[in-house]
Amino acid sequence: MVLWGLLGLLGILAFKGLFSSRMDFYQSNVVLITVDSFRPDHLTPYGYKRETTPNLNKLAKDSSIFYYCYAQSSQSAPSIATLFTSLVPQKHGVVAGKRILAQAGELPNQENQGGESGMETTTFAAGNQVPLKEEHQTLVESFSSLGYATAGFSTNGLFSKDQGFGQGFAHFEDSRCRWGTAECVNEEVSRWLTKKPNPFFLWAHYNDLMDDFPLTGTHHQLSSSTKKPFPPEKESSDKESAISRYDAKLAYLDREIGKLIDQLKSLGLYENTVIAVVGTHGEELGEHGGWGHGTTVYNEQIHVPLIVKLPNSVYKGTIVETKVRQADVAPTLLEIAKAPPMQEIFGVSLVPDIQGIGANEMEVYSECRADGITQAVIERKYKLVVHNKTGEREFYNIKKDFREQKNAIKERQMDANRMHKRIKERFHL
Repeated sequence: MVLWGLLGLLGILAFKGLFSSRMDFYQSNVVLITVDSFRPDHLTPYGYKRETTPNLNKLAKDSSIFYYCYAQSSQSAPSIATLFTSLVPQKHGVVAGKRILAQAGELPNQENQGGESGMETTTFAAGNQVPLKEEHQTLVESFSSLGYATAGFSTNGLFSKDQGFGQGFAHFEDSRCRWGTAECVNEEVSRWLTKKPNPFFLWAHYNDLMDDFPLTGTHHQLSSSTKKPFPPEKESSDKESAISRYDAKLAYLDREIGKLIDQLKSLGLYENTVIAVVGTHGEELGEHGGWGHGTTVYNEQIHVPLIVKLPNSVYKGTIVETKVRQADVAPTLLEIAKAPPMQEIFGVSLVPDIQGIGANEMEVYSECRADGITQAVIERKYKLVVHNKTGEREFYNIKKDFREQKNAIKERQMDANRMHKRIKERFHL
């Protein structure tokens, strides 16, 4: 029995070693694409009924797809800070309260990019957002220290240099395309890529999917030509109309992401480049009576896509169904590129998942600070939501009830108490 056990252990170690030896893409180029308000259940590679994202579908066929990735916040800036630092919001300190709606042009460095005719155009301010402190090591700084050329391009005005998001970037563009379109970002990216930096780390952020709901009076500043909606399936349904608009914006964004990928191919960079596409947060489309993001920690606001393509499309077609976190993206990209790991972080590398070796289910944490502080923790199939302002708790079996329609707190008090204790111990405010 002991002999068979040792032989089995040696076999497993040899199997893992075989896979690990192949994951050697030293100084490969890295492209990180992040998208606000990005829902996986509306994307073609995740099985959506409409063909909203054919270009992402092509990329996904060359990639590993993670079905259950969760944001550590339903708010934009804390989520990007988590992607950069692999820390939860309490640790990196970038937290934000209620978003401030204002007329375009009323806020510093805010420009009207052209709202739809006849619509009142609004924009967002950082409110009481806390900047990212220099003391926190970022993914970008890690690549920069290895000699990578680093460049970042963002349309979201909350991710600016004065908010600390320029750390580690040799080139950082946060003004020309502020609150603008994916097309604007791609123009800037294209100019930079033609310089053929090698190796490089490129971050491109798009916010074309952000709130644009007549029901709530908020409108994204895209031109009307980019927002031709899919025909609503139910003419009388406001919700269906909003979903059709959202899908139309997805189709536009997908075309622009396709153009970026095509340029990588035309420049001969695609094969030797790691491409990661991830959402900063999701977007509520009426599931819990609201619209947009940054208001709850229900799955429609924190469940995000994660697609990772390796050089030469190694491990393409891998589907990962274990739960992973935004915080895992940074250590994953660093391990793929054979870079030294970041220290004292929340996230772990997802390389074993990509290799198909398998990994244990990880604890998921998320929060929102819109009206008081709401926290959520997910352990396997169970999810606990805690509203710190009121003390109210919600408990869900998300394997059976992914859309969180049946609160089982009364039936699962013991599990809720155990998970609540975990929040207090590990994610104390």
